[in-house]
Amino acid sequence: MRRKVLMIWVLSISATLLLLLLPRLISGSRIILATEILYFSLYSVSFNLLFGYGGLLPFGHGGLFGMGAYTTGILLARLSGLPILLTIFLSGIFAMIVGAIIGFFSLRLKGAFFSLLTFAFQMFLFALALKWRPVTGGEDGISVLRPEFHLPLLGAISLADRVNFYYFSLVIVTIVLALSYWFLKTPFGNSIRCIKENEERASFLGYQTYRSQFILFCVASFIAGVGGSLSTLTAEMASLEAINVDVSFAAIMMTFIGGAGSFLGPVLGSAFYVVFQDWLSSWTDRWLIFMGALFIVMVLYLDSGLISLLKKETYQRLWLKD
Repeated sequence: MRRKVLMIWVLSISATLLLLLLPRLISGSRIILATEILYFSLYSVSFNLLFGYGGLLPFGHGGLFGMGAYTTGILLARLSGLPILLTIFLSGIFAMIVGAIIGFFSLRLKGAFFSLLTFAFQMFLFALALKWRPVTGGEDGISVLRPEFHLPLLGAISLADRVNFYYFSLVIVTIVLALSYWFLKTPFGNSIRCIKENEERASFLGYQTYRSQFILFCVASFIAGVGGSLSTLTAEMASLEAINVDVSFAAIMMTFIGGAGSFLGPVLGSAFYVVFQDWLSSWTDRWLIFMGALFIVMVLYLDSGLISLLKKETYQRLWLKD
């Protein structure tokens, strides 16, 4: 037990030092890649809340990510001078409102019907972003500039600088992840696990299953919206790429690769997915074929994800025979 606690502390301190020193270890273009990992971590964790902890598989989760992205783009383009923290918060709130509408209808269905209805909602949101050109810019998207971040003692900090924006994103992501972890440790988080294991029994014991899943859906929508907001600030553009089918596919990939049902699994999966995709796309346009092959291998031989490689039982299952 002491060895396990010591390992956790060592890994935590090492990860913290790596994240703080990363801008000094990599080039300028790679800092943007590191920032992508940060906001995709939020997005994949929000998906994992629904799938890994809630037992819900939304095929259209990318629509909520896109709502956060477009809200940030519209706010920055039309309301100059709006504080960046307020912009990110409002983007998460709007994504949560949209998620509440989607969840209100979708959670009344089960299994494949739930998954397909969330996908239908995403296609509706995608069509809305494509056709509502006066607001969303259509295929051209919305170009924005990252505003300055004002601190009481330090004054204005330019987020146009990649390093400054990386640290800003790191703080936002760390806070949201910490709150998400706390959320799962509450009695409500425990009830969500009970509902996933046996919804009928949980309902018999007095749990309000629909209400609990609805609250979970709203919380996950807010987190996905914050991730989408950071994606717009990173790219300095809100475009259709933030709301298309590939974004939902990415959430499933990152969660499965990292490890569904493990809190830090999707974070590890996000880092692997972004780096691996960047490396593959640098030498082939057909990188999705290799990503799909990797997904098949993960499902067949490492269904608990990369996070399970930290467990001794995984090596015993993979390499030791009965």
